[in-house]
Amino acid sequence: IDYLDAITRVDSTGLILGHSDDNFEIAIPFYTNKVIEGLSEEELSNQVSSLIWDLSAYMTEELCPSCNDSNLRLTTMVSKGDILVKFCDECLYTGIRNEHVEIEEDLVPAPKKMIEVYLSER
Repeated sequence: IDYLDAITRVDSTGLILGHSDDNFEIAIPFYTNKVIEGLSEEELSNQVSSLIWDLSAYMTEELCPSCNDSNLRLTTMVSKGDILVKFCDECLYTGIRNEHVEIEEDLVPAPKKMIEVYLSER
């Protein structure tokens, strides 16, 4: 619920949508079937949160330095939206400026402008 609350405050036109290795042709029917099966409010919130995350958290081509199992996503903290945080979906690694950090708050997808700056510096 906290994540959904935070993400609803993000302007979707300021995000890069659909840049991940997720197969949405499979994912969308999966989510649709879950809803049809009937979900509690909490389960529905979790499914919606997952779908929003999969669609909007920009995935880099950079492998996670911790698990080497997944590419990192570009995110930012809800309270400090000007700091780029790299995040691994598999092991939950979080990094700022290539240093592992512990973050207690929710992460949201990094805005398009922040991603464009990141990509131009690569």
